[in-house]
Amino acid sequence: MTVSDENPKRPPVDSRPFLVIPYWPPGTLDTSDPGDTGERRPLPDDEPKVVWYLCPAIRTTPYEPGTDLTVHVDVLNRGGANTESLAHVSVWWTDPASAFVIDPANLIGFDLVPVKPRGGRATSRGMTKRIPDTAPKHVCLLVRVSHQYDPAGNVPDPVGDRHWAQRNLTAVSVSDGQPIDVKFVAANPLEDTAEFTLSVRQNGEEHSEVLAQELGAEPRFIEASIAIGETDEDLDRRQVSLQVALRPGERRPVRVRIDVLGQLEAGTFASYEISQRAGERGPVLGSLGVVALG
Repeated sequence: MTVSDENPKRPPVDSRPFLVIPYWPPGTLDTSDPGDTGERRPLPDDEPKVVWYLCPAIRTTPYEPGTDLTVHVDVLNRGGANTESLAHVSVWWTDPASAFVIDPANLIGFDLVPVKPRGGRATSRGMTKRIPDTAPKHVCLLVRVSHQYDPAGNVPDPVGDRHWAQRNLTAVSVSDGQPIDVKFVAANPLEDTAEFTLSVRQNGEEHSEVLAQELGAEPRFIEASIAIGETDEDLDRRQVSLQVALRPGERRPVRVRIDVLGQLEAGTFASYEISQRAGERGPVLGSLGVVALG
């Protein structure tokens, strides 16, 4: 028996899950936008409402070192099955970082989340851990969703892999005349020694709406003197990018110094972005937001 051209045999439906930690909800980019379906990876860098380091699917209770932190995670499933899939959701905390090497001791929690197929959405139960009082005032959250038939990549890659996401924003109050000194970690999540480019820039109007909603403050775009480096000599040269070679799994402290050259009134902020690329022009592996608060 043959199938005529008028009635071609349809391909089988792919019943595997297609899991996403969504970075933006439907209708964000335009009125017909379906939201983050996981198809656009790496994450777009030309959309002001998509902030790599501030995934809205990761929600937390207020954070203070030495207290419990509870995290909820939203998951989307675009797979073609007819039954729910159990998404495996894991959450870790880290010191502020531009790329990520997972420390098992920093696991906040794990949850199995049933998610309906064909655009179904679900939220994890609250995962709670007491963060040590020795932790910094601001920490980064790294989240992974995976399934045996839709596994996450081995490299923590919030920008390039729909299975990973991060929430990594440092907010610092500005004292008159005092520079902001931001300490973070550059890390090599790859299996081989590699060179990376760290760079820092001031945000203009991009991301201002998202950050304003997050902070409940008004953005200001004022001049600043910025430097990144491992040493005071690096910072004195006022360089805005830095090349580092890191062994597999190596984590290295880096600093950014920001001198805001103007007045930030109460209820206003200026924002900056630190990113880490593989090589000079390779993919972005992660990023960190820094906000100067008036």
